[in-house]
Amino acid sequence: MISLSFNLSPGLKSCLVKIDNFRSEILTTPLPPARLMELQWKATQGYLTAWGGHRAALDRIRQSWTTDLPAGTTPVLEYLDSPGLHPILQAAIAHLAFVPPYSYLVPQVYLHRRGYDCHGLVCIDEFWLKNRDTYSQLLTTNATSTSITQWVDFYAQAALYQYALTQRAVLAPSTESPKGLWSL
Repeated sequence: MISLSFNLSPGLKSCLVKIDNFRSEILTTPLPPARLMELQWKATQGYLTAWGGHRAALDRIRQSWTTDLPAGTTPVLEYLDSPGLHPILQAAIAHLAFVPPYSYLVPQVYLHRRGYDCHGLVCIDEFWLKNRDTYSQLLTTNATSTSITQWVDFYAQAALYQYALTQRAVLAPSTESPKGLWSL
């Protein structure tokens, strides 16, 4: 049986609402396929080297998800699939509940399932690279605690930061020159 708790504070609720607004704006902005691929490449550029290419593993998992789960995984997954639990909260809890490399992959799956990866443009892990000390401290402190409020708040703030960056990148003009610009 899982025993964890977190407070859905007004600050956390506000953060989740802002994330939903950014997500909506990102997904409703029309992007040509070439621009989408450019933004996806930029979003995963640091991620591939920083975490040892887990993004490639995530792509493989999307194609062939296995059913051999470690013991104790099923109750966690059942809890995470509770109706009404926001995808950001699902991802935050999943990150704590699983051991690496699954702790990086399972949250991505939860975000992807409900469209919160925004076509692969949002990479929350980039924020953790910039705040490694806080990330490590909260991860070790909350891994054994029953109250994970601090971790959930940190995860939501990281997500909000990355969604804001993604929204700015989507709305910014492309740096790529038109293909026929230099042809004679």
